[in-house]
Amino acid sequence: SIPPLYSKTPTALNTFKLDALRVTQAADILAGAANASSTDVMALKVGLSQGGVVASSMRMTMLDTATGLAVFAQNGLEGSDAGTSFKMMLSNLIPTTKAQIELSKKLGLIMSDGSNAFFDQSGRMKDLAGIAEVMKTKFA
Repeated sequence: SIPPLYSKTPTALNTFKLDALRVTQAADILAGAANASSTDVMALKVGLSQGGVVASSMRMTMLDTATGLAVFAQNGLEGSDAGTSFKMMLSNLIPTTKAQIELSKKLGLIMSDGSNAFFDQSGRMKDLAGIAEVMKTKFA
């Protein structure tokens, strides 16, 4: 049986089904992110429940999502607040209003062919390091 601490890990597996992770791998990701930050597994699970669906829909991996939530925790946002903030951050990488689209084009985040600098050619969102690099370069 699954230990109580990881009892919701199958939900995360359903959210990140494209990752094809086993329960033990998902639990290791959560434990690793918790150990590397100032949060715990339970807060990460809550964060995943708030932001995981959006992250997964953008084809972000569970590892990158847990890493993002751990970084948020290092900066004072944990649990539901971290998940909601992470979800909003990801959602805001895709401009939706005319003004946002024009500014994104001006900053070089939207290319002339309509592609978005935060996504690779296959349509998968870049990992967090790639997103940070785009921001560093474009906002310099």
